[in-house]
Amino acid sequence: MNKKGFTLVELLAVIIVLAILVLLALPRVMSLMERSRVSSFAVEANEIAKAATNAYGSRVLTEEEVGHPVCFTVAELVSGGYLDAEKNDINGAIAIDLVPDENDLSKTNEIVYTYLSKENYYVKKNGVAGNNKVANSDVVKSKGSSLFSDCTTTCSATTGGEVIMCGDTNITEIVASSDEDLGNCEYEFGHAWNFDYKGSIDEFSIPCNGNYRLEVWGAQGGSFSETYHGGYGGYATGIIRLNTTDKLYVGVGGAGTHVGSNQTRNGGYNGGGSLLSYWSDGNERRSTGGGATHIAKNNDLGILKNYVDNQSDILIVAGGGGGGQVNNVMINSSSYKGGFGIGGSGGGTNGGKAQGQQYEELLAAAGGTQTSAPNGAGFGYGGSTISNDGNATGAGGGWYGGQGFYRGAGGGSGYLSNSLSNSHMACFDCMEADDNVTTNINIVSTDASADTAKKGNGYAKITYLGNRVSNVEKTIYQFNYTGVTKEFTIPKTGTYKIEAWGAQGGSCIDPYLGGYGGYSVGNISLTAGQKIYVTVGGSGSCGTGVMPGGYNGGGIGTGGNCNNNIRNGASGGGATHVATSSGELSDLENNKNAIIMVAGGGGGAHKMGSAYGSGGAGGGFTGNASTWTNSGHSYKVAPTGGSQTAGGLNGYSYSVSERLEASFGLGNSWNTSACAEGSGGGGGYFGGGAGQFAPGGGGSSYINTAKLSGAKMVCFNCTTSADATTKTETGTCHDRAALQNCAKEGNGYVLITYLNN
Repeated sequence: MNKKGFTLVELLAVIIVLAILVLLALPRVMSLMERSRVSSFAVEANEIAKAATNAYGSRVLTEEEVGHPVCFTVAELVSGGYLDAEKNDINGAIAIDLVPDENDLSKTNEIVYTYLSKENYYVKKNGVAGNNKVANSDVVKSKGSSLFSDCTTTCSATTGGEVIMCGDTNITEIVASSDEDLGNCEYEFGHAWNFDYKGSIDEFSIPCNGNYRLEVWGAQGGSFSETYHGGYGGYATGIIRLNTTDKLYVGVGGAGTHVGSNQTRNGGYNGGGSLLSYWSDGNERRSTGGGATHIAKNNDLGILKNYVDNQSDILIVAGGGGGGQVNNVMINSSSYKGGFGIGGSGGGTNGGKAQGQQYEELLAAAGGTQTSAPNGAGFGYGGSTISNDGNATGAGGGWYGGQGFYRGAGGGSGYLSNSLSNSHMACFDCMEADDNVTTNINIVSTDASADTAKKGNGYAKITYLGNRVSNVEKTIYQFNYTGVTKEFTIPKTGTYKIEAWGAQGGSCIDPYLGGYGGYSVGNISLTAGQKIYVTVGGSGSCGTGVMPGGYNGGGIGTGGNCNNNIRNGASGGGATHVATSSGELSDLENNKNAIIMVAGGGGGAHKMGSAYGSGGAGGGFTGNASTWTNSGHSYKVAPTGGSQTAGGLNGYSYSVSERLEASFGLGNSWNTSACAEGSGGGGGYFGGGAGQFAPGGGGSSYINTAKLSGAKMVCFNCTTSADATTKTETGTCHDRAALQNCAKEGNGYVLITYLNN
């Protein structure tokens, strides 16, 4: 048997053949390996990109980040809870940019990521946000590309450590498509076009492809006076993707007008309710309603009501305010009660209700809603006077207008199209409670400012945002009365201005009013992530029976029926305070250093036969004593206000052996047996005294000058102080709106404004 092996020549031949086969197969094998690596990377990058998308969606961009890369390290995504911990060993970071779908900004045409790792892959992901599929063709390997050189420093500064490559938010340099390529625009990011009232429609041709922020303010209703005023215009904003083929049509509302009785007048431009009939009673002072402000797209039909059959063309609406109205005899005579109406503010999800009174009856004309209007109003217009109701005043225009009425008219509602992103509305006390679309605000201005109700004519503003869709950094934070302490996390290190207004005491009936809340202001340096606590005071109430004190320290009031003599007692208004520790003001008695500032609440009013008066205003370094008139009782002593060191003293009608002193954070209460009714003191740093058959005293304010700079307190007709630690100014201003250096009607308020770093 022959045993024959390979000869050397044969062995060499086999090796050569195998080598040739390997060489022939190697490219394919390497390609398969590379495709496998790319596919593996695509899965990995997609998971990280999805985490970064979630982190990006919850991020408020800073001024420095707008128009620049937004970078996240993997470690940051893990620590923020956006990515599983096992991914923490991956080296790199991710830059992200979103390109919105112009037809539905809740989706995106493209999401472009640049994943920063040793492999240096650029990932382009198509489809709606959150799509888990990344095709191999969407993953492009890019080694040492110069496309990202401009942003390497930015990403390095953001992420720390070595960054091999990073992506720029200007994605037109990376990929070119009609959806992404904005082209050259002659206008810079943030360029704004402003539209004031002119009584006609403005046409606006889109100059550049990209995103635009729309802002609109409705117009105020006509006002008899600053006290009996028309409702303020609402505010609305949102972002939309537009092309150069688009056109916008802007209708800015005109303010209503105070007219009188024997005249007719058209309402404010763009839907304000008109006075269409005469009213012969010369005592009635009537007003017209304020017009809405709207922006429509690509279809010019004129004023808002003309779009009743083309509502899909409307992008955004800010409601106009209802007119104010008074009976000139009733409000100037002690023989009558009421006879006035304050217009409801423009909305909002709904327009604000009016606040009116006729004799003892409180009245409230309704505002428009998202789907309907009260009788006499309709889509795009507020209610007007008609021949059988000529005494009514005009209502505010809006998406749906408000109710025309003879004691103040309702406001019109606002509107946001589904084609808008990052959208919301704000209005002056138009909502019973905030919802996910509309926020109650308490600041008003003749200037057109974001999240601010509008005095006078309406306004509109269009701002070019390029390829960005995120909100610019928020700088103003508003806190309404909610009945609880709110925790506020400081978003950015820097100097903040804090303003606080205390709450008004309970008002029985005009002119027997609760004391107005005080005002405190100062600047403070705060650090990002630091927590402060905001407690806004609630106003008091008046009536027969036990009247609960206003939230945060207002004293209890008591009314009743004694020998067929109706006695109205009122409770005190609560203080408003800001502190570094949580809790109501009285909870901080042993931790006073945590208090940043306090704005005192006003004392409750009182009305009993010939014994009547108004509550003392909140402080100042000391709260006001109440004013008491002709009680008919001997030995009467008015309740006093709180100070910086002690509470106010109770007042009394008959001789008593002791005058009880109010305490820290709490106004005194008057809660006694029948035939000895009284009113509560206002809450404050130290509360005001309560009164037997008498209104309550005001609580004091406070400024912590160890924490604050430029601090002061302002109060209504109060005692002043020039000392820096108790600096107090006096004034005669009082308003339902939260105005600087002005006492507060109604509930308290807090405004925190970021100034600089």
